[in-house]
Amino acid sequence: MTSNAPLFSTKNQLFPKAILCFLFLICSTSFVFSGNLTFQKAKKEILKNIEGKDDFSEYLLNYIIEHKVEAFASKEDWYRTCKFSVVQAEREQGEYFAHLCSVVGKRMHYHGYYEDSFYYLYKANKSIKEQPPTNKEFYPFFHESYGLSLFYYRRYSDAKREFKLALEGKDWLQIDQVGILNSLGLVYRDLGNIDSARYYFNQALSKAKEHKIKGWYGVLSGNLGHLYYLQGDYQQAEKLVMYDYLESQKNAQEGSSINAGLLLIQICIDEGRIAEAAKFLKEIEVMVLKHGYNIHEYRVLYQARNLVYQAQGNYHEALESYKMASLYEDTILSLKTEENLKKTEFQIHFEQQQSELSLVREKEHFNEWMITILSLLIGSIIVCSFLIIRGIIRRRKRENQLLELKNEKAERELAHTEKEMRSILSNLIEKNALVEQLTSEIEGFQNHVDSKFNEERSKMLGRLQSITLLTDDDWLEFKKLFERLNPNFFSRLLQAAPDLTNAEIRLVTLIKLNLSNLEMARVLGISPDSVRKTGLRLRKKWNIEQQEDLVKFVLNL
Repeated sequence: MTSNAPLFSTKNQLFPKAILCFLFLICSTSFVFSGNLTFQKAKKEILKNIEGKDDFSEYLLNYIIEHKVEAFASKEDWYRTCKFSVVQAEREQGEYFAHLCSVVGKRMHYHGYYEDSFYYLYKANKSIKEQPPTNKEFYPFFHESYGLSLFYYRRYSDAKREFKLALEGKDWLQIDQVGILNSLGLVYRDLGNIDSARYYFNQALSKAKEHKIKGWYGVLSGNLGHLYYLQGDYQQAEKLVMYDYLESQKNAQEGSSINAGLLLIQICIDEGRIAEAAKFLKEIEVMVLKHGYNIHEYRVLYQARNLVYQAQGNYHEALESYKMASLYEDTILSLKTEENLKKTEFQIHFEQQQSELSLVREKEHFNEWMITILSLLIGSIIVCSFLIIRGIIRRRKRENQLLELKNEKAERELAHTEKEMRSILSNLIEKNALVEQLTSEIEGFQNHVDSKFNEERSKMLGRLQSITLLTDDDWLEFKKLFERLNPNFFSRLLQAAPDLTNAEIRLVTLIKLNLSNLEMARVLGISPDSVRKTGLRLRKKWNIEQQEDLVKFVLNL
């Protein structure tokens, strides 16, 4: 649905990254660079017009506002011009410097330069605190822009504060107010405060309807519908999500319509309306195939098929759809985890840089001050010595703070690695349980006299037996995470016993994680008896009599 939303909203929290990437792809590929302005031309023009001026930040602000990305020969030319303008304005720190940083920061955000956006908005915030400008009319614009960047980096509490400050502005257009209210709803939704999220979504929808801003109707209806679904109000949820479903189709927004369709299928199944769910599934299949390949939409398609096939009792197709949906889910989760790590690393690196810069500035000021004091008060040796000692203590304190930041980062990475490894084990156990359940159901057919059922049973058993619950790829990913959590473990293990088989090595790693025999059997896709036999072989190789001693030996490796 077309809108000027400040945040990319979703209805069911399944695809925030999908919609973000999709919209950014449109933004980054749909621009027609009709202008012929290059960076070199812009630089020459800027330098010519600011020459001899005491405060040229207002000129630079107006230049950036008037020259949007379409005016340039390329996006890179526009990007370099924005950075150059801020560098020039920073030399004077004039009246409009913070306003310029706010405009550049927001435009950088919408064109996908998220790290640059955060950097310039941080500069604007710092300038406002240190040198408050006389003209404060741009403050609401700054708070809304800063809130966008903070929300992107999942700093929800800070984003909430900025959006509320932005709402205090009196000169907003109605459509902008709707966008800020929706942004607050998204913040509260991600914070888990459903009541507050619903309040702001309702406020935004009421204002959109009051001023006939139709571009927001479907987005806000979908957001509200998902909240009602989470609270079990299926009737109200279906009404709102259906409106979003139809509006998205009307505006040719297949991605949004597909997401809404999945939630409608879930509602229909929860209420026992299987035929209606099947109807929505057919419509989703048409949209997905028509829209072209999109990993997020195909995940939705297989999730929808799994729900409908299970409800219809078609367990074979349900299992196949579940496996495909899991495959897409794992891929998307991997991409999302990687991006979240990059966001976290950027935040830590940025804060570390600011601490280091602050330390450098303090040291420079300190040295200047010391030179002045020494030139005027040569005899004040005691005072100067005291100041030097104090400066050293402060510097060491800063260095300790930087060291703590690095240690905290390492601890977070270690905890994340352990969480990922536990997630892999949990997924394997769940998949194994599903296969065992389906196997049990198939075994129920064994006494059936109909040869057709026996033939079908044989085929399905054959498929189940071909499933490898811990593939080489699974093992490589698990081994990589395990090695990060327990450095050099495999080297020490091979030194202790060079002749271990692959099965024995895998069992040792699971013993190291302190899993029970049943859990290890489920992870490896074997029987508990096979686990005990493998453990017995290990004890014989290491001349260990008791199982408890084997566990202690492995844990101490």
